[in-house]
Amino acid sequence: MSTLVLFISIVSFSQGDADLYRYSKTDIQGGARFEAMGGSFGALGADLSSSQINPAGFGRYSTSQFSSSLGYSKINNNLLFNGNQSHTNGNLFKLNTLGFVFVVDESKNQKGFLFSQFGFGYNKLQNYTNSYRYEGEQFESLLDDFAAKAYGYQSSDLFVTHPYTSSLAWETYAINPAPNDANGYIPALYNNGNQYHHRQIDTKGGMNEYYISFSKNYINSLYIGGNIGIRTIRYDESMTHREDVMDTTGNTLRSFEYAYHLNTKGNGFNLKLGAIYLPQDNIRIGFAFHSATYYDLTDKTDADMVTFFTDQTHTLNDSLKPYGDYNYRLKTPPKFIGSIAYIFGTKGCINADLEYINYRWANLRSTKDVENYQPYDFTTENADAEKVLKSALNLRLGTEIVLNSIFYLRGGLRLYGNAYKKSVGVEIGIDKSYSMGLGFKQGKMNIDLSYRISNYSRNYTAFYGSSAEHKMSTQGIVLSANYAFN
Repeated sequence: MSTLVLFISIVSFSQGDADLYRYSKTDIQGGARFEAMGGSFGALGADLSSSQINPAGFGRYSTSQFSSSLGYSKINNNLLFNGNQSHTNGNLFKLNTLGFVFVVDESKNQKGFLFSQFGFGYNKLQNYTNSYRYEGEQFESLLDDFAAKAYGYQSSDLFVTHPYTSSLAWETYAINPAPNDANGYIPALYNNGNQYHHRQIDTKGGMNEYYISFSKNYINSLYIGGNIGIRTIRYDESMTHREDVMDTTGNTLRSFEYAYHLNTKGNGFNLKLGAIYLPQDNIRIGFAFHSATYYDLTDKTDADMVTFFTDQTHTLNDSLKPYGDYNYRLKTPPKFIGSIAYIFGTKGCINADLEYINYRWANLRSTKDVENYQPYDFTTENADAEKVLKSALNLRLGTEIVLNSIFYLRGGLRLYGNAYKKSVGVEIGIDKSYSMGLGFKQGKMNIDLSYRISNYSRNYTAFYGSSAEHKMSTQGIVLSANYAFN
């Protein structure tokens, strides 16, 4: 199932809360059994995706396993901007998981440990690929924002102080000196009418994790495990914004186009530890700790602008187009997960995971590559992010019903709490995901199929005074194959 992370999209050209949120929020996209049961496996285990929730879950294996899964997603976006609705959709195929677990029988040692397990594999954590847009009338213009940013600065300094915004508007005559304020600027819009806004956002990439896991089974009552995760990130965003002047009275400006591009690449690492305890055969209790993920990231940015007047078109020379290349570090918050499962004999099971994450613990850090990049103190950015982010609880519920020795029926629910404070107005309600699926088992082979639908609501803020309500629905199908080979 493809899950997209949407964030507050105020045009920002330095690292901040949007980056912390984007790379801290994960929604593991596992195999079909895992997906069908809402990703709720913290006290169950015995699934190749379960190690990413609780690495003690591999301790439930007594035979070696191989598993892989493929996913298909359909993404639907609806944006409402000043009463005007825009709709876009897209499709995506991807590899969800690939994993192995090897089991060693230790029962002959007679020390209580019955089996040990060594596993490694791949999981998709986030998909960033999406395309959405909006259009409609509004009095406030992006040029108002660019003029406000330039206030108090000399025009000759704008390329240094505001290279991605006000400088571009100044060089293309989209903003001019204010006639009655030596420190001010005004947009080249001399009317009281609306502008017609068009905005297109295209994103690509994703977050992947490669892991190595080790676990043990102690007398079928206590399972312990840990894994080391290596994450890779690729995020690419292209935004284009166009405004057409609707009231041309007294105006020579007819329209302008502004474009911004961000490309982020990097990798990180983390540690997960967990345990599952059986106080009695039909009850399982799990606990897991996920350390912070420590990323090393590089952002590459550029921007461009063109204005269309009645008698002339103004473009930018290459020397006036900003290009950014910066390396920095980012630390996500740790996670704490408590789980409980009840086993209905041979008829099925139910599991609940409750996950705590405090987004305020995420922070940005200066680059270590001082030979190629200038160190930077993120004190202000971290303080600003701490003011708008908060802690959240995530709930996952899953159940499996054994129809007979061959067929299984599954269902699940995921509820993800808001990362932003309510007063900020970024997230509209909690993220919800519903899932169901079927399983088929014959001999050493399992074939599983899942269907999942996820709903998200955000306020997309283009600039101060201009926002659109963004509702996204993602439908996904995952097909998995699992083979036991000893």
